[in-house]
Amino acid sequence: MAQPLNVAIKVIGTVQKVSNKNPAAPKTFWITSAYVDMPGMMFPQAIELFVGDVTNVLAPGDYFVPCQFPIKENRPSVELDLSAARPAEKKAAA
Repeated sequence: MAQPLNVAIKVIGTVQKVSNKNPAAPKTFWITSAYVDMPGMMFPQAIELFVGDVTNVLAPGDYFVPCQFPIKENRPSVELDLSAARPAEKKAAA
């Protein structure tokens, strides 16, 4: 299997939501708004990441995230590994 590609994402913010489908056992999840620089695309693409585990929620900022493009149900898909995200290095001001 090929090495995952690292893509740059800029996390804008995260909203916490609670599902009320089962009032006896509500589930908490987080929706993160971000922009991702995808290979071959001229401009960053706006995305929403649905996260069910608070440990995978990213604080606002710039990150490099491993990305894979598996085939699911005979269609290409995109998978970001948020648990392996690492902060982007800040460039020194001149």
